[in-house]
Amino acid sequence: MATKKSDNKIHKIGMIGGSMKSFMGNIHRQAIERTGSLKIVGGSFGTSKQASYDFIKPLDLNVDDLFPSYRDFLRREKTRKGDKKLLFVSAVLPNTMHYPIA
Repeated sequence: MATKKSDNKIHKIGMIGGSMKSFMGNIHRQAIERTGSLKIVGGSFGTSKQASYDFIKPLDLNVDDLFPSYRDFLRREKTRKGDKKLLFVSAVLPNTMHYPIA
């Protein structure tokens, strides 16, 4: 999904999967940073709470936006309104997990 860089707005996104040990997680994070218009603001990033915590440390994310499961994360996101809503959620998972989570 392309975003307009000219509007200088930072669009909030979430991520499921893509822990620090994930090759594709690193690729996704680098691509997101390079856009200059997207920022990961929350998600469920690994198979354990520690993996998710390790993910958020270098990104300076709020621990309140870290979720132990993708279900908890998506449940909270459904309640967001207005400018608090995410533009999208990136699913950085093994291929077999994309459909069940989407």
